[in-house]
Amino acid sequence: MDLSSYINFWDQTIESLFANSSVKSLPLNLGIKIQEDYMPEPYMGDPNNCSFVIVNLNPGTGVCHSCFKQQDINGTLINKAKTLGYSTA
Repeated sequence: MDLSSYINFWDQTIESLFANSSVKSLPLNLGIKIQEDYMPEPYMGDPNNCSFVIVNLNPGTGVCHSCFKQQDINGTLINKAKTLGYSTA
């Protein structure tokens, strides 16, 4: 999968999670367990213009910036992803 397809895939996948609040997991089989209350973070930053890319499918502990319960709180990553799209957040 080329980079553009990867970015589009994750934009669409994350958008579908916001559109269907009854979805409790990703609509694909990644072969891994995920935390259902958190938005997946397939990358951080701009993969088209970067010195490195961090693959981060599910966040660890810390500030709940990607928790679905925080999606309507301004300034959180999940709110930016919901309103702007993941790739522009």
